[in-house]
Amino acid sequence: MKEQKNYVRHLNQVEAINDCAIRNPQHLIDLSEKSFHQELSNIAVDLLKRKTKIVLLAGPSSSGKTTTAHMLGQCLAELGNDSQVISLDDFYKVPQEAPKNADGTPNFESIYALRIDDVQRSLRELMQHSACDKPQFDFHHHCPFKELQHIALKPGGIAIVEGIHALNPIFSDGIPKEGLIKIYISVKQGIEYKKEQLLGPNEVRMIRRIVRDYAFRSTNPAQTIAMWPSVMNGEYRYIKPFRSQADYTINSLHAYEPCVFRTHAMRLLRDVEESEEKEYEIAHQLFFVLKLFRPISPELVPKNSLLREFLGGGFYD
Repeated sequence: MKEQKNYVRHLNQVEAINDCAIRNPQHLIDLSEKSFHQELSNIAVDLLKRKTKIVLLAGPSSSGKTTTAHMLGQCLAELGNDSQVISLDDFYKVPQEAPKNADGTPNFESIYALRIDDVQRSLRELMQHSACDKPQFDFHHHCPFKELQHIALKPGGIAIVEGIHALNPIFSDGIPKEGLIKIYISVKQGIEYKKEQLLGPNEVRMIRRIVRDYAFRSTNPAQTIAMWPSVMNGEYRYIKPFRSQADYTINSLHAYEPCVFRTHAMRLLRDVEESEEKEYEIAHQLFFVLKLFRPISPELVPKNSLLREFLGGGFYD
């Protein structure tokens, strides 16, 4: 039975969030983190009950896939189970072999930017032998390393395979369904103000990406905003059609995150020039939306929080 509709809903009203942020920000953080960690712990227990061999974990950009994969692995470790996280990013083709956008640039949003045969082979070997030899991608030189990485699971171990295309049936159709679990993660709620939606789920993810891209990818906010329509188009084509196949859906919204991202994101958004008309309009809107939230220091965010994927300084960096 698919369970994709039964995701956890979190506090998402600006007034209540701000009240908590003023009175006891640490308590608000603790509640949000405890709720998210408990959801992952419950899933980990189910994975063991269902004798899972492979977890396929997918979600759109800035949903928190990578950190969630490692957090789920930690939950399994606390239950005495071995796991290994495998990123589909390691299966990228070299840029020259990737599909092309209309302007001739590589389209890395497409599933055909991945070495599909190698993904299928690795999944089959993991299911049959609990081991595989997989590629590793050198993102600095934009090509695979010469050496393959050997993955070997202990008896009863689980491979957690994460990536935006992980739920695409092109990967899972050729392997037994027994022992295979699919998980979809995304921001599933917007944030409301006076009973009207203030930030939609996609805008929550855009703010995460603006902060992360500037910190880790040398990408300014105008560039991130400009590429967002292409990112969204890729999601609707390659990711969201398969989310209904998920056995579990995880809502990665953290109630306090706009308060944490507020100060830094506003500073970045302020730098978008009026001459960049479309980007400026969006930046201007996000700036004044974030201004409604009371600030919380990023220093209060736990090192094992999903939000550290965007802030940095986490256990899983």
